[in-house]
Amino acid sequence: MTGWTSAQRRLITDAVAGAVAFDGPRPWDAVVGADRVEIIERNPRAGRDGTIACGAALAAAHLAVRVLGRAADWTWLPDPARPALVGRVEAGSARVASAAERARHRSLRARPGEPPAFSARPVDEVVLHGITRAARTAEALCRPVSAAEPLARLFPGSSEAHLVVLTEGDHRHDHLEAGMALLRAVLTAAAAGLACSWSTRVLGESTVRSGLARDCGGVPQIALRVGYPSPAFAQLRPRSVDLGVYRIPAGVAPGSAWQTSSARLRGVGGSGGAPSGA
Repeated sequence: MTGWTSAQRRLITDAVAGAVAFDGPRPWDAVVGADRVEIIERNPRAGRDGTIACGAALAAAHLAVRVLGRAADWTWLPDPARPALVGRVEAGSARVASAAERARHRSLRARPGEPPAFSARPVDEVVLHGITRAARTAEALCRPVSAAEPLARLFPGSSEAHLVVLTEGDHRHDHLEAGMALLRAVLTAAAAGLACSWSTRVLGESTVRSGLARDCGGVPQIALRVGYPSPAFAQLRPRSVDLGVYRIPAGVAPGSAWQTSSARLRGVGGSGGAPSGA
C-alpha cells in the first residue's frame, strides 16, 4: 500500500491540528508524505511546553494512521542533521484499529473552550486505571496522585482525580514522550465521558515539583485534573468535554505560573481502555 488519498490526508492533518497545546500558536508543522507523517518543531529552542506539544502532535498522527487501518511505527528525533524534525510516523501494512483507538479519535476534534466545571461525582478507580494504562509509553507514565501529596493538597476537598505525567529524565526526548502520554491520557478520559485540565506551569512551583519527584519517582512533567463534568456544564454542551487550565486556587495571582490555555474536545463517545498501538 502506498500513498494517501486526499480524504486520508485531511483526516491526518485534522487529527494533528486537534492535538493538545499550551499558550500561543501551535508550535509544530505536519508534513504528510507517502506512507509517513513528520512533525517539525517550528522553534526547537522554544522550551519544554513546545516540545511536549510536538510529542502530542506525533501521538495524534500515530492515532490517525491507525484509524486509517494501517500499522504504524514511530521514532523520535530520527535525523541528527535535522534537529527540528522531532518525530516520524511510518505507515505499514493493513491493520484494523481497535475500538479504543476509534473512540479516542472521535475525541480528538479540539476547539477553544473554557476550563471544565467538575461535578462532585468521584472518578472510579477502574476508569483511572484505564487512563494511566493507556497513557504509558516506553519512557513516560501517568500515575494518580494521592490526597496527601503536594499537588492534591492545593485543591482540598475536590472530587476530581489528580494525575501526573512522569519521565525517566528531563531531556528533549523525555518531553516528547510526555506529550504522547498526555494526549493518550486526555483522549482516553474524554472517551470515558470525563473532563480534563492540564498544566506544566503548576509544576514550576518548587515545593510541588520536588514533592512529586520525591513521592512519585521520576521527573514530573505535566499535572492533570480528571473528573466528571457538572450537570449544568453537561447540559450546556451535550456530547462534549472541555479541556482547560487548572482553576487558580485562592491566593494565587492571575498571570502567575497557573495561567495556561484551554481546548474543548467534541464528539465524545465509546468507552476508555488500553491502547492497541496508540
